[in-house]
Amino acid sequence: MELSVGVVAGHVVIAVSGELDHGSAGRVRGLLVDAAGERAGPVVLDVRGIGRMDDAGCSALVEACWTIRAPGRRLAIASPSARVRQLLVDTGVHGYFAVHDTVTAAVAPPPPPRVEPAAAKRTALRRVARTARSVSERHRVRTTVLIVDDHQLIRYGLRHVFERDAQFRVVGEAATAAEAVRQAGALQPDVIVMDLRLPDGSGLDATRALRRVSATTAIVVLSMYAGDDQLFGALEAGASAFVSKADPADVVVAAARHAASAPSAFTAANLAEAMRRRLAPEGPQLSPRERQVLHMLAEGLSVAGIAARLGTAESTAKTHIGRLYDKLGAANRAQALMTALRLGLLEAPDSDRR
Repeated sequence: MELSVGVVAGHVVIAVSGELDHGSAGRVRGLLVDAAGERAGPVVLDVRGIGRMDDAGCSALVEACWTIRAPGRRLAIASPSARVRQLLVDTGVHGYFAVHDTVTAAVAPPPPPRVEPAAAKRTALRRVARTARSVSERHRVRTTVLIVDDHQLIRYGLRHVFERDAQFRVVGEAATAAEAVRQAGALQPDVIVMDLRLPDGSGLDATRALRRVSATTAIVVLSMYAGDDQLFGALEAGASAFVSKADPADVVVAAARHAASAPSAFTAANLAEAMRRRLAPEGPQLSPRERQVLHMLAEGLSVAGIAARLGTAESTAKTHIGRLYDKLGAANRAQALMTALRLGLLEAPDSDRR
């Protein structure tokens, strides 16, 4: 029985040839221990050259495998013998050592883990989706915004709100109607957020001027007072949306997004209710108590004065006033009185009573 030691692809290869029987069993075990004991790294035991192996030789082979096995050492066996394979299965050694037909196969690096077709498909789809998102982010066309308001603090707040949204990019600001028209011509924004009241005129006049120049520019009108007169004024001026300054910031952004997609349309909160009030031929139906409160407002009485005259608590008087405002589509006393005069619910004061 002969034993040789070599190195193949970084593996220590111990080749055993000849006959492996009872007489040589102890010797082969000792040789294997000596050959592998001082060498680090993976070891391949090549037993292809063994011509005959009895039961004692098989036992010696198994014992040698266990002997040269060490923590962290990878051991492989090269043997085409079906008997050796079955022996390793029967003794449980196959759970620790890999068996190959050739030394080349034994020293080859382990194959990469097999990816199931479905998993491979999911991985490919995720890779394509990531690439598509990356390309989309690089080439996304953002909606440009021009902010028009005479208060710097409001302009700053609106800029902050829009720049938090990835869809929008603020390209300019204006504090007057004239400046708004000039900036719109120079910057060609997709959306203009326009304050209703400006130092040099009405935001509605600026909206009309801008609409005459472009039918595709989206215009969102902001107003401190969100009564029916302001809402329909924005609609008739050609605005794309009407928003109260009392609304949350996300309402302004949503209105701008809607306006950018449909600049010739019009959107506003409570638009349907305002249309019903306007189209009602007989005007809003006021209860006797609401008519009484309306006349008290026209007299200039305060909430406390109205409550005292009605003989109720101030909270009850506020409730009556609030319901009256809702029916008239008004946001304050002045709007309520103007609407009541227009609808004939109040008589206009004559010149002698001024």
